[in-house]
Amino acid sequence: MYRKLFKLYLLFVAVGFSSLLAQAETVSAKSCSDSDVQHILRPYFPDNLNSSKFKLSFRYKPADPGQPTLIYFPGGPGSTSIKDTILPFGLPSGTGLIETDPRGIGCNQIPGEILPDNFFSTTYIAKDGLAIINELKIEKYIIYGISYGTMVATVAAGLAEKGQAPRPQAVILEGVLGRAFRPSEVYQGYIDQWNLVREQLTSEIRDLLNQDEPLGISASDWGKGLSSALTIGLFPGKSDYILDLLSGLSANASEAARQHLILGITSQEKQPANSSIGQLFKSITCREITSEVFSYEYNGDFNLDHGLLKGVTGHLCDGISMDAPFDTRQWKTSAPIYYFEGDRDPSTPMFQAKYNFKSQTKSDRTFVTVEGGGHPAFILNLIDCKTNIWSSIIAGGQGLDAALKTCKLSTQVLKSAHEE
Repeated sequence: MYRKLFKLYLLFVAVGFSSLLAQAETVSAKSCSDSDVQHILRPYFPDNLNSSKFKLSFRYKPADPGQPTLIYFPGGPGSTSIKDTILPFGLPSGTGLIETDPRGIGCNQIPGEILPDNFFSTTYIAKDGLAIINELKIEKYIIYGISYGTMVATVAAGLAEKGQAPRPQAVILEGVLGRAFRPSEVYQGYIDQWNLVREQLTSEIRDLLNQDEPLGISASDWGKGLSSALTIGLFPGKSDYILDLLSGLSANASEAARQHLILGITSQEKQPANSSIGQLFKSITCREITSEVFSYEYNGDFNLDHGLLKGVTGHLCDGISMDAPFDTRQWKTSAPIYYFEGDRDPSTPMFQAKYNFKSQTKSDRTFVTVEGGGHPAFILNLIDCKTNIWSSIIAGGQGLDAALKTCKLSTQVLKSAHEE
C-alpha cells in the first residue's frame, strides 16, 4: 500500500530485472551533509505565529535558465528522498530538482526531542514544501508526488491556489489517493489483484500455494511478500513480475529461480516501532487515511490462507479518531494535473485516482491509465519512455499522445477540461 517504502520496488527490480534497472540513473551514495543539501527554518506548528522553529533540509539542483524545477514528495507516509531513496527520474537535461524528506524524519530528524503527534500532518508537510519554493524564489515549478506523496502534492497545489506560493506549472500524481479509505477498502485491491493472478497460475503452483506454509515460509511472510509483489505490475518487455516470481515454485524451476522466489517473499523490511517514522506513519495514517492500520512495521497486513490472500485487521489506530480525513475536494487547484495510474495497482486502486480526477473541477486534467501497470505506473512501468513524457508535460502537454506511443506498455488517455 502507500505505506510500503519505495526502496522495496528497487529491491524487486534488482532481484528480478537487473537489465531494466541498468537503464536507471547511476546515483552515488548520498548524505544529509552533501553540498547540494540546503536548509531553511520552519515553525514546528505553521499555524502558530509564536511557534519555535527547526531546521528543514532539502536537496536542490537548480534548473537551467527558462527550465522548470521539479519538487518531489515521496510516499509512505514515512518515505524519504534526500539520502535514502534512489529514483530513476529520467528528467530532461536542465530540469531542476528538489528532493524532500517529511518533517521529523530522514535528514529532517530532530535529535533529542520527543515530538508531539500533531507535529506531523499532511498539511504541514505540504506547507514545508511550498516554503522551500518561496525561499528559493522559484516561479516555474512542477509538483510531483507518488502514493502518499500524491496527498501531499494535492494539498500543496491547493495551498498554492490559495496564495501560499506561486501556482505550479503542473501537478503530476502517480499511484493516486483521492480520499480516505472506507472500512475494508484498504484490503480489497490486493485481494482482487491476487484473485486475478491465481487464475493465471498453473494447477501445480496453485496446489502448492494451497498447502500450509509452502517452502516452509509462514502464512504471514507469504502474505507480506505477495502483497508487495502485487504492486509491481508489468515491465516494458511485458514481463509480469509476480508470475515470474512464482514460477520458482514449479518442479522444473532452477535453483536460482527458487532462491529468487524465497528472497522476494521473505525480504520485507521492518521499521522500529519507536522511530520517528513510526510516529509519523501512525499520526498521519490513523487521522487522515484509514483506521485499519496493522503495525509500525509497514507489513504484516495479509496472510496467505490455503491459497487465498486475507487481510489481517490491526489495532494501531485504537483510541485515535480519524478527525482529518483526506478529501481531494478540499484542495482544488487550477494548475494542469497529470495522473498516472496502473490498472493493476492494488495499493491505491483505480477508484482512488478517479475520485481525485473527478474532484479537481478547476483544473484541466489528463488521466493516463497504464495497462498492466502497478503502483509505480509512471516511474517504473513506463521507465522506457518516461523522459519523453516529462518533456511533453514540461511543454504544457504538447505531444503527450506521441510520447506515450513510444512506450512498450499500452496506455489509455482521458482528458477533461476545467469546469469552474
